[in-house]
Amino acid sequence: MLMLPVLAGVMLFVMESAQLLRARSALGDASDAAVLAVSTLKNDDTKERRAMARSWMEEAVTGRGANAWLDRVDIDLLSCFENPDCDARSDNGFEELRLVVSGQPPQWFQSRVAGYSISGSVAHSARARRYVDSGAKDVYFVADFSSSMDLYWAKQRKITMLRNLLNDMAQQLEDETEDRVAGDGKNTIAVIPYSTYTMETRPEPGKEICSLIQIPFGLSPEEEYQRHWDQLDDALAIMFQAKPCHRTYPARLMSDPLFFPFFTVPSTTSAQVIKNQLAKMKPDGETASYEGIIRAAQEAMKGKNPIRTIIVLSDGADTNSNLHRAMVEAGYCDTIREVLENQDSYDGKPVRASIAVVSFSYALKPTNALAQCADKGKVYTAENVDDLRRKVVSIIKDDSAHLYRKP
Repeated sequence: MLMLPVLAGVMLFVMESAQLLRARSALGDASDAAVLAVSTLKNDDTKERRAMARSWMEEAVTGRGANAWLDRVDIDLLSCFENPDCDARSDNGFEELRLVVSGQPPQWFQSRVAGYSISGSVAHSARARRYVDSGAKDVYFVADFSSSMDLYWAKQRKITMLRNLLNDMAQQLEDETEDRVAGDGKNTIAVIPYSTYTMETRPEPGKEICSLIQIPFGLSPEEEYQRHWDQLDDALAIMFQAKPCHRTYPARLMSDPLFFPFFTVPSTTSAQVIKNQLAKMKPDGETASYEGIIRAAQEAMKGKNPIRTIIVLSDGADTNSNLHRAMVEAGYCDTIREVLENQDSYDGKPVRASIAVVSFSYALKPTNALAQCADKGKVYTAENVDDLRRKVVSIIKDDSAHLYRKP
């Protein structure tokens, strides 16, 4: 009888210790999952990171509908320059996310046995490193230049916003490889504007400029490039071939201040070239993103770098959505990736090709043909101009995150 209270105390001590150990283990697992989840965010918004981390932690630890017992959920992002473990000059630069959580889980008793107390609080920390691929990249912006780009979004004209974005991305890519040897090993950027057609590169003074039709469906019967639905496979079989002129624009119009047709800007290492050429362009026509994607694939075939990324920027659905759906079902996007990845880069490395899509001023549904053309996990809808910029930067970085355990 004298030993019974002691035995009961030991039993309660063991039960509460097990409860704390279980809570600490759950907290650790949840922390790892939360820091990896936050690493997928395509922006650097501190409030959003913390809100997402707390949501993950509370859902995993306390369960839906349970009372949250976490007192602290802090997450910080350290850039490569802020982290002494990171060498910004190497090919393995990274950003590090550091998550610290703590709280007091519910317990049956606060036991004291033989003067020893069980602390009711638990804590854990987790880290994830988001590695940035610093290899040389060929980036191809497939830019929507349909008539709707003259309209406003987020209090500014969409075409103005697009020019500024592309100029900034070109400058960022140039700065990233500024110190490398000219030619091979430098980032390049190309811009392929599209509406219902694409155009050749800007001609020399006095020469005509040609509009190009990659998949010329729906034209009048007398058109030279008339196609029918049952000839889709034939049209896709030649998609990597340069197309002849569909319509020519006289050279005199190039100097007309009211007529600035858009045109393809081939790969360049110079941000100034991109800026100068974009200033001369004007949106026109309806929307056919597949025209721009195929034209970008033709340009990507000329690339030299091991990373070749096609980024589609779209402000609206394709006018002929059924045609694009048929093209996706025929596998034209998969073919583009496969053909590009069968090439070698300038230094003999295998090519890694990808297609990403960012929509703005409209919500791109996952069932949309353009969304299904992109790589898995590389379809985004921008909520505002800053969000659009962050998502594009993340695509260019081509980052990946992994848990990190400090030795």
